Amino acid sequence: MKVCLIELICRGGMVHYASQLSNSLMSKKNLDLDIILTNDTCTDLFNNKSIEHIPAIRKNPLGFYNLLKKILHMNPDIIHTTTTHPWVLIILPILKIKKIPLAVTIHDVSPHLGEASLIGKFIKYIYVKHSDLIFVHGENLKKELVEKEIPFDKITVIPHGDYSFFTRYKKGYAEEENTILFFGRILDYKGLDYLIRAENLIKKSIKNVKIMIVGEGDLTSYIDLIPDEDINNFFIVNKFIPDEQVAQFFERAKVVVLPYLEASQSGVIPIAYAFRKPLVATNVGCLSDIIDDGITGFLIPPRNVEAISQSIVTLLSDENLRKKMGDNAFIKMKNDLSWDTIADKTIDAYRVVLKL
Repeated sequence: MKVCLIELICRGGMVHYASQLSNSLMSKKNLDLDIILTNDTCTDLFNNKSIEHIPAIRKNPLGFYNLLKKILHMNPDIIHTTTTHPWVLIILPILKIKKIPLAVTIHDVSPHLGEASLIGKFIKYIYVKHSDLIFVHGENLKKELVEKEIPFDKITVIPHGDYSFFTRYKKGYAEEENTILFFGRILDYKGLDYLIRAENLIKKSIKNVKIMIVGEGDLTSYIDLIPDEDINNFFIVNKFIPDEQVAQFFERAKVVVLPYLEASQSGVIPIAYAFRKPLVATNVGCLSDIIDDGITGFLIPPRNVEAISQSIVTLLSDENLRKKMGDNAFIKMKNDLSWDTIADKTIDAYRVVLKL
């Protein structure tokens, strides 16, 4: 079986996902894998050296032509794109003529709060309607697609995989007392304001609490929520964090918090698990698929400042419980989020489409 894997977003979580998936696929027998990335994508995480590059969309609006040439030269049995990039849709009619099936990973079935756009919705609609195979990261996401009249047997559920590769960047930092980490892009649906508001309750039970807010995005409205007298309880790094700098923040934290208002899945979860950190996360989307309440962390209702603070205080007040949950998280990542298993399920889905 010859597979062409395409990832045309050049940095961040999409590259992490595509690299780990491709590494697991190439380890399987009887599978020949080619990869197409943009010129500005770092390939350090990719084990496969059979990589072709094309110019990024901002540098070459007609790059879909280069993409098509690469694909036709590779002559794959199936194409798998790990993001819903418009260039693949532009060449979709030719793929149909050539009878090359298209698989797509839909990380977010519906747009998040503050991220909706008519163009984005249209692109995703074409993908789900005209792809031959759709991968999603949870049963609720599959149900959502079925409700949109997408055939049940066209959709395959696979978990969001192990991100233990981040531990290669460990800096040797010690955990810092009563330190809480919010990590990732600053977006409306992440619910950061609820964590900031929870600080006033947490500090009543936990002395010297520190909340690390690490990620790029507009923090203007959130900074205004921090009382002047509490500003020293916050440590903020408001920029994109390169892979080699990620580990230090997870090393330093005692607890990782995801106060999301909505979600599909999150790459922050397997990173936290890799560093044996328990989670406090809202029970939204498919987060409960990979967070075991009371075992690897606490699942709480969204938009609930009291629940956030109570769960954080529970973990920071009981070191044995916190460490046990962190160990459980690491074990769950290794067992349930195994890329080896994900690769097997992915290949099985390819075979169904190809009738092998």
